[in-house]
Amino acid sequence: MMAIGMVLFWGLVILGVVWLVRELSGLRGRARSEPDALEVLDRRLAEGTISPEDYRERRAILTGSHPPESGAASGEG
Repeated sequence: MMAIGMVLFWGLVILGVVWLVRELSGLRGRARSEPDALEVLDRRLAEGTISPEDYRERRAILTGSHPPESGAASGEG
């Protein structure tokens, strides 16, 4: 009976260590693997999939600032 208890004890200890290592390494891995919205937006501009105007509008939405109005400057001249 003691032999079975020792095997169960050490098995639980090993499983606990493996779980802890996976959780700690998983947190770092998730932070690196998922780019935030601004990084995705920057990449799309660099790839040419969106125009600079779209980039400015979407970046303003994401950051909470107001986009510069391109029509106002040309209309007052």
